[in-house]
Amino acid sequence: MNERFANREVCDMIVYDYKTKKPILRVDYANTNSTELTGEAVYAYGGQGHPKLVGFNGEKGGTFSFETQMMSFQLYSMMTGAGIESTANLVKREVVTCATAGKVSTSNTPIAGTVNVFALADDCGTEIVGTVSGSDFTATTASDIAVGSDYVIYYQTAVSTGLQKLSVKSTVFPKAVKIVADTYMKTEEDEILPYQLVVYKAQPQANITLGNSNNGDPVTITVTCDLMADKDKNMIDMILMDED
Repeated sequence: MNERFANREVCDMIVYDYKTKKPILRVDYANTNSTELTGEAVYAYGGQGHPKLVGFNGEKGGTFSFETQMMSFQLYSMMTGAGIESTANLVKREVVTCATAGKVSTSNTPIAGTVNVFALADDCGTEIVGTVSGSDFTATTASDIAVGSDYVIYYQTAVSTGLQKLSVKSTVFPKAVKIVADTYMKTEEDEILPYQLVVYKAQPQANITLGNSNNGDPVTITVTCDLMADKDKNMIDMILMDED
């Protein structure tokens, strides 16, 4: 095989936990991916004009990165190192109409000490003081909550089903991964050749930008991993296969 080829297709990736060697993420929704190899060059100089005489290379490294507009909590977990949890204390904001003088109720049971009540016309203004029992809030001064009037209730409630949560802490960091990426090359003879890139050991960078926008194209995130060598000094393999 001595074909010349070109590429215009992104890689589909399988991400493995480096320590356990088990797959943790399938990424078949990226828009671009790229591999950068780097090295540090230093030189011995000598003679008139201070020319470079001998070169040395070291500190081999680089990055593997990809961009995607599709996301998942498994992807976020890989990027942050945080585990996926199934319980959380959710913040709620409810607008309710008073049916009983001096009292309003939430649709969920609040966590003690998290309830704040305001008149709708004075949202986040003067707080109405009262006590909470179950999902009922009773004003200390009954006239502060009038029948037929609207009020805003802010509170937290514990949820243990139907959600995913990541807690990013200062003591948690991304784990090293192995990445296997597949795509296709097209030759001058119009052959389509499978191509596989193996990244033996990579460390997701802790620098992450997660954005939100209400206009323009969907938000794109970039995942960048620093290349390292495994115990056998392997960094990457580039494998081009016959069409068959």
